[in-house]
Amino acid sequence: RLTFLGSGGQVLWQAGLHGPVSDIAALPQLALAATLDGDIEAFGLAGGRAWRYEAGAPLTALGTVAEEAADARILAAAQDGRLLALDSSGRLHWQQSLDSDGGGSPVLHVASPVAGAAPAILIGSGGGGPLLALLSSGGEVLWRLAVPSPVGAIAAADMDGDGKREILAG
Repeated sequence: RLTFLGSGGQVLWQAGLHGPVSDIAALPQLALAATLDGDIEAFGLAGGRAWRYEAGAPLTALGTVAEEAADARILAAAQDGRLLALDSSGRLHWQQSLDSDGGGSPVLHVASPVAGAAPAILIGSGGGGPLLALLSSGGEVLWRLAVPSPVGAIAAADMDGDGKREILAG
């Protein structure tokens, strides 16, 4: 179930989903849930289902990226190694296959590589060939790197004050 609470902790609505929740995200006016059954489900502020997208594989991570509100993208990492980007009405905008062996439970993190720059997407996975990749918000692979062990978490921050974000993956 997806539960929507007000800022005071009161339950405003609950919604049944088509499978166990794997991750949640939000856009203005839209609550989002990814499931282990491979669905992305979107709900409006009153709790009504806005749309449902069937990804065809269990989903391991959900996020959002937008340069402007009208261009918002919903990102979903699928266990088969794909990263999907949907628009706010639930239509597939692009997808990128990152894991050639079809496994590895991808994780994602959205950050601008340089302060003030367009947002980019960091994605990591495990499987037979663990990797870390940076994608543009349009899905173009900017770089891809084989790593020695599966990636289960990613963070990015300007740790040394030079205006560029360093990346942590593990």
